[in-house]
Amino acid sequence: MVRHLVVGDLRVQQIERKDGRRSWTIVWPEGTVHAEADRFLRLHDGSGTQRTYAYLLVDHLRWLERECLTFAEVQLRDLERYMGLLGAEVRMLLGEPWRVGKRPYGHSALRPPRHV
Repeated sequence: MVRHLVVGDLRVQQIERKDGRRSWTIVWPEGTVHAEADRFLRLHDGSGTQRTYAYLLVDHLRWLERECLTFAEVQLRDLERYMGLLGAEVRMLLGEPWRVGKRPYGHSALRPPRHV
C-alpha cells in the first residue's frame, strides 16, 4: 500500500505515546484535532480497530464536506446514501460517484461498530 501525505484536506494522524503505544486521530488541514472524530476514536484507544475506524471515518468526513453537510444537518437518508456509494445495497438514487477507482468496502466494513 502506497501512502501519500494529504495536504489541504482532513487526514488521519498517528500519535506516538511515551509508553511506545500508538493512537490515531483525525486532524483538519491546519493540523487541529477534529473534536467529534477524536471523541469517537478515543473509545477505541490503543487498539488496531482505532486505526481502521480512523481511516473509515476520515473518508466519511470528507464526503460530508463535499456534500456540504454538517453533523447537525446530516439525516439518516444521507447516511444511507453514503453507505450505498460505498457498496451497501440501498434502494435510492445515490448521486455522484464516491471513491472513484477504488473497490467497494466489504460487508464487515459496512457493519456498525461494536459498542465498547
